[in-house]
Amino acid sequence: MYLDKNYKLPENLPQDLINDIEEMESHFPDNMWQFDRDLEVVEAVTKNCALEGRITDEELDRIFKRYGLR
Repeated sequence: MYLDKNYKLPENLPQDLINDIEEMESHFPDNMWQFDRDLEVVEAVTKNCALEGRITDEELDRIFKRYGLR
């Protein structure tokens, strides 16, 4: 897992997802153990947002590419 800032986060993400992403990124790179744990939360919340139609498949893909999930 990593953080590739070449993939910009989509605008207008749901606030709960933004909060989880900000929390996760606050641990990079100083606390990779916590970053990896938070990444699991971000992955689950991102998938849930896509299933609920709160983000598009393209937004999900961009988020996943940013963190090495795709």
